[in-house]
Amino acid sequence: MSTSTSFAAELRTLKQELRFVPPSWDYVAWTAQRFIIGAVKTIWEGTPILYEVLEKRDRNGNPFPEQGKWGRGSLPQNFSPDMKGCIVQHMMCDVACLTMAPVVKMAIEKINREMEVTWMTLTVKPKLRFTFNSRDPSTFDPVTHSVLLISGKSVCYVLDLSRRQFGFPEADWLLPLHEYLERYQTENSRVDYDCRRHIGQLVELQTGQSGERTFWAGMQKAVREGYEAWARLPGEGKKDVLVKMISWSVMAQVAASKV
Repeated sequence: MSTSTSFAAELRTLKQELRFVPPSWDYVAWTAQRFIIGAVKTIWEGTPILYEVLEKRDRNGNPFPEQGKWGRGSLPQNFSPDMKGCIVQHMMCDVACLTMAPVVKMAIEKINREMEVTWMTLTVKPKLRFTFNSRDPSTFDPVTHSVLLISGKSVCYVLDLSRRQFGFPEADWLLPLHEYLERYQTENSRVDYDCRRHIGQLVELQTGQSGERTFWAGMQKAVREGYEAWARLPGEGKKDVLVKMISWSVMAQVAASKV
């Protein structure tokens, strides 16, 4: 079998085994939404498109008490599905990698135990960007972005879970490394292929250290427990319910975090 044929087969297998990951993470990002958003307006129509996000305020102009708390945000009902999909991923690349890496590792072990999942950072060229109430200066500079790197037999692959915050296509969730870099890497970008090799040990997510750490420790645990519960199910048709089982586990965790 030629190298190109072997690579194509490996990519198909990876996409098949990991197809639950993007929708599972999207559900986590949606339920973790922390901003109470009133509107979004376009303030620059060039490249990247720049949007200003206006947080909802009370009649006195004060932010709502829940503003900024994980899992307690809301979006306007008239938001387009595309805009919702982009905005809930804003500044979520690190927690996306942290939350989903354990189940990604579990899933690819069924393909090849020698495959490795690491955390890679690089500078990317966004197609769109958000600024919240103009708090952060509007900038067109490239941004540092975190993704998961999967080392295959002869090719590495990039799993980009929060790609939509930059306007990258939904279909580009898993790409060969060389293709991803060609499409999205900035010129002279410094790529760190091994910045956080042991993701599970990266952040000391211990209950009581901070609200954010406690919340994301719970999310990581909920996703893993949903996957493990699914893995214990009998039968070949169980793959159809994997995303649903992870979603149920995440929903229960978010509800518990609001108590």
